[in-house]
Parts: sequence; C-alpha cells; structure tokens
Amino acid sequence: MKKKNIKKNKIINLLSSQHGIALLTTLIFIFILVTYGVTLLSMTSNDIKLSALQRDSTKAFYIAESGIEKALWYLNTKDLGGKGFGWQTDTDEDPNEYIQETYPAESTNYYQVTVKDTTDPDKDIIIITSRGVISDGNKVYRSRKIEVKAEKVILPFNMSYNYAISTDTLLELKGNLGIIGNIHSNGSIEVAGFAYILDGYSYAVGANEAVGKDGENHSGEQYYEEHPKVILSFYKDLSQNPKYSGKFYDILGGTKYFNTDGQEISGIHFIDGNVEISANTHLIINGGAIFATGTITSKGNAQITHKRRLKNIHTNTIIDCTETDPLPPCPPCDENDRSYNPFYDEDSDYYDPLCNNPFALVAIGDINLSGKVDTQGIIQTSGEFRSNGNIFINPGAIIADHGIFHGSGEEDVMNVVWPEEQTHIIVPGTGKPSYIKISWQEK
Repeated sequence: MKKKNIKKNKIINLLSSQHGIALLTTLIFIFILVTYGVTLLSMTSNDIKLSALQRDSTKAFYIAESGIEKALWYLNTKDLGGKGFGWQTDTDEDPNEYIQETYPAESTNYYQVTVKDTTDPDKDIIIITSRGVISDGNKVYRSRKIEVKAEKVILPFNMSYNYAISTDTLLELKGNLGIIGNIHSNGSIEVAGFAYILDGYSYAVGANEAVGKDGENHSGEQYYEEHPKVILSFYKDLSQNPKYSGKFYDILGGTKYFNTDGQEISGIHFIDGNVEISANTHLIINGGAIFATGTITSKGNAQITHKRRLKNIHTNTIIDCTETDPLPPCPPCDENDRSYNPFYDEDSDYYDPLCNNPFALVAIGDINLSGKVDTQGIIQTSGEFRSNGNIFINPGAIIADHGIFHGSGEEDVMNVVWPEEQTHIIVPGTGKPSYIKISWQEK
C-alpha cells in the first residue's frame, strides 16, 4: 500500500507541478504569432500582386483607349502625318495587318490597332480594334482589347467656300468655259474640247492639265483639302419652319416635277427624292434654294433663275447680310475678325440663315443641267455634276464628287464667277466630314 501511495503522490505532484509551463505557453504564443505573420505576409503579398494586376489592367485599358483615339486622328487628318478617310490596316496581302506604337512614347508599353471596313453598303462604317499592352520589352504582363464602330458624319462647323469649282475625284474641263476664281480637285484635272479661260489658279492632288494665272498648274499630295459638306438636316428643318417660307416634300424617293412655266418659289424647298425641271419651263428661285436627297435634272431648254434674298426677316430694309459691322455689336471678339456674322449666329437677335445664303441647288445624287441656268449661288452634289447648256453662275461655285464642265456647243457657254471676297463668307449649315464613335465594347 505504501508503495502504491508513493507512486500515486508522484503522479499527482507531476501533474500539479508549474515547472516549464511558461516555456510551453511562450512556444505556443510564438507559434501563433508566426502563423499569423506568415498569413499576414501571404495576404499582403497577394494584395500587392492583385493591386499590381489591377494597376496594369487599368493602364492597359487606357493605352487601348489611346490607340482608338490615335486611329480616329489618323482617319480624320490628311496632313500633319495623318492618313485620311481611306486608310485601313487590312490589305489583300495581309488582312490581319496592324499598327503598333509605344505609349507613352518613352515607355515599353504599346498599343496594336486595326482598322477594317464593314459589310454595310448603305453606311460608311468602320471597325477599329485596339489592344493595350503592358510590357517590359520582353515579357507581357497585362493586355486589354477594345473594339469600336465609327461612322463618317458631317460635324457642324460653319465653313467658307474657297474655290469656283472643286471636286473630290476627277474634274473635267471640256471647253467653252470662263472661270473667275481658283479651281481644285482631290483627284486629277483634265482638259479637252474647246478653249477655256481660267482667271485664277488650279490645284490638284493628281495630274493637273489646267493652266491658270501666271501659267501655273499646281499638283501634289500637299494640295489635298476637305471641301465643305452640307448638313442636309439643317436645311430640312428650315424647310419646315414657316418663318422662312419653305416647303418639305415627303415623296419617299419619288420625283418632284417643276413643270409650270414661270413658277416662282422662295425659301428652302427640300425634296426627299428626285427633282426634275421640265422642258420649256422657267423656274424662278427667289431667296431660297432646292435641296434633294436624290438627283436634280433640268430638261431640254428648261430655264432656272436664282437670286439670293438680301433682306433680313427682322428688318424693314434690305441689308447686306455679309456686313461685318454687326447689329447689335459683335460679342467679345477681335475687331479684325471678319468671320463673325450676326445673321448666321443662332444666339443673335438678327439670326436669319437665309439672308444672303449662297446655296442654289444641292443634291446627294447627280446634278445634270441643260437649257439655261442663271444663279447667284452655290451648286453642290455628292455625286456627278454635268452641264450641257448656257450656265451663268455669278457669284457662285460648283462642288461635286466628279465634275464634267462644258457648254453643249460652240454657242453655249459656261461661266462661273467666285470672286475673292466670296471666299471669306461663312456659310451656315455646313461642316467637315469626320469619323465618330457610335458603339464601344471590350473584347
């Protein structure tokens, strides 16, 4: 029994002893701290990695956006290193071609951009894809890709007309011509037929056969220039505004016939379709213009007479609406700035966009004029212009994609007069074509 008690007491003393408990507690505490520290370091490391990934992802995104903006700049700029509207990266040799540029310039990061056409025949839409890449020059750390669709539209930017005749492609002078003012083509200028007189200079991107003042005919890529474009919606709205005495014809692509001899119209007559001035008909446009979404044709010995309206709708007297001493005084601007016109300023109390408005005939489709035409305004088409008759435009100009200019015979002539002072007139409802983004998505 005594031995059993001694053994029992030893066990009790061993279990109740405090020797070494502090060391054990310390070891446990250190283990917990180490575990916590390792966990914290691991979490911190992961957070740093995630932050770096997020930072690189954001940078890659903005680099891709920069690639989109640079592509739009290339498209909308012909000079200063731009490429113009016809630029695309895909070619017959390599449909997957792209451009690559570092961004920022001093870094190793870059964007890769492709510009491709779409299959939509009715709209001028392209697809721009940009891939932004974060790289150290060897390894790619992050990349993001953006795709946008861009459509070519006319942005409002009231412009002046610098040339008596201007075309976007071929300009053909076939004789019996008298031109006062400069002529210009973004294509070539060809001369054939009867003699012509050019009291001005000629400029062409391609070949130029038209010799003007001082025996000069200029040609070369440096002469590319975007001609003013008409914002049809602007004039469509004016045609429906009773203040300006116009008329809108919603004929859904049909033909509006002007076949009453001696008919006189005023204001904007906007035709959603084609226009025909019938043979043996004299149409008088007094203080207005004809706009058509289709073609404009004058038949046989038809006659068109056009005069600008010089009377402002807010005044009782006839006013030269190009007057540079505005009524009321010009808002804060340079006294030498002659481009401001209160009659073309929508915020002016004297706003009247048809006072001395220079447009006479405007069409999206072709304009084909026969008979006799006598205008004080601009004739403009997005298609082909062709003259066959006695055409007198003074002061006025002709703008077309492709232009064929001549009288119909030796007795028929064509005269276009666009004097220097007319080139400074700002025309409302005009603008420049530009590609703008219409959709956006990340790929």
